[in-house]
Amino acid sequence: MENAPLLSDVDWQHPIYSLVREMGQRFVALENLPDQLNACDSPGRTAQGKAVSFMTPATGLPFYELHIAESGQVPTRNNLHDFFNALVWFSLPRTKAMLNQRQVQAIKMHGIGASRGAVRDTLTLIDESAALLITTVPEALTAWHTHDWHTLFVQLRHAWQYDIRLVVLGHALMENWGRAYRTGYQGLTAKVWHVPFEPGKFECMSCLDAWFAQQLLRQQTLEPCQLRPLPLCGVPGWWPDQSWPGFYQNKNVFRPKRPG
Repeated sequence: MENAPLLSDVDWQHPIYSLVREMGQRFVALENLPDQLNACDSPGRTAQGKAVSFMTPATGLPFYELHIAESGQVPTRNNLHDFFNALVWFSLPRTKAMLNQRQVQAIKMHGIGASRGAVRDTLTLIDESAALLITTVPEALTAWHTHDWHTLFVQLRHAWQYDIRLVVLGHALMENWGRAYRTGYQGLTAKVWHVPFEPGKFECMSCLDAWFAQQLLRQQTLEPCQLRPLPLCGVPGWWPDQSWPGFYQNKNVFRPKRPG
């Protein structure tokens, strides 16, 4: 079994970490993370107005989302998964607060059962595995929706320099990327939400944060199908050997769209 990833394994220069790079590079070890994180300014407040802070998990706490909403304290273990979750709180505080608020609303409406339900499933997918595709290029959107990966990643390769941008916010994707990269696993796939603007509009991440939080507030109906897949290893410059002729022909990774 492979050893657990270390903070030293993170290649902060890779584009998948662009959202959290500035904050993440301040840390050198996954030890006493709550104390380290709390030494920084609070990333913001929950929808209930509680200042966000980080705590060592303890037994007897209320349900995870409810505890965060009621106290502002985010249970945080000394591992990469919780570390990246905390970094996203610093990078997209309004979005994280809105995800928490929507989770709490769904829990209070439907309770905590064996099944999360469509709304909570969608919110969890966003939190763990989402990315934002920022573009107004019609050909890119058509290719993405139809799973025409050759067009999106090869024919439109030049457009990824200026006109298409992918911002990963799912902390599980960030956690798993390093392991996938080291082992050559190409199947890591983001669940993507389209941002219908030119990438330059969101050079300031706080603007993107405010926009996405508003989208989550307005979308009263949330379903997993609203998040469309995108294989991360196909993004130009994100994976080695992309110029190999058969790279984008692997249908186990670059899957065709299912009928219907």
